[in-house]
Amino acid sequence: LSAEDIQEGITNVASMTGIRARLEEIHSGDLSERGLRLFLDVAHNPQAFQKAEKYFTAANIRPIVVAGIMKDNEYVEILETVKRFASRFIAVNAKTSRALPSSELNASAKAVGLDSGDGGSVLEGMALAMSQAPKGETILLVGSHYVAGEFLENFQRTGRVTLSTE
Repeated sequence: LSAEDIQEGITNVASMTGIRARLEEIHSGDLSERGLRLFLDVAHNPQAFQKAEKYFTAANIRPIVVAGIMKDNEYVEILETVKRFASRFIAVNAKTSRALPSSELNASAKAVGLDSGDGGSVLEGMALAMSQAPKGETILLVGSHYVAGEFLENFQRTGRVTLSTE
């Protein structure tokens, strides 16, 4: 393969493979109406959260972080990283037995000093974040492929960031 072929493959990985959600900005009418930005990321370990921290710090953005983390991940270390760059934290749990319950994640977030709330499910947590976010705010939905997949399934079906009431 030529260098150009490799570059094209990397540039078009999402469209060519369906792999998504590495600091992917989501655009929708309900976000535009509220003047909000949303990033989706599948970070699920301390190193990946540190990459997200680096990105948002460099961009001078302190997002509301909506996150679901698996029980077997180093979640206290992850929360310490989130504390350095988030304006607020909303704990959620994805629909998997591996997920740390949002109530436990919320308690751990508060224990490390994060301004945190229990969002429940992924979509309920997104609704909570959107209801609390002032115009111009950025939201980061993060934590795993489970979290991103749950969000994307609803988004692709409805075109909305939160559950559709229709």
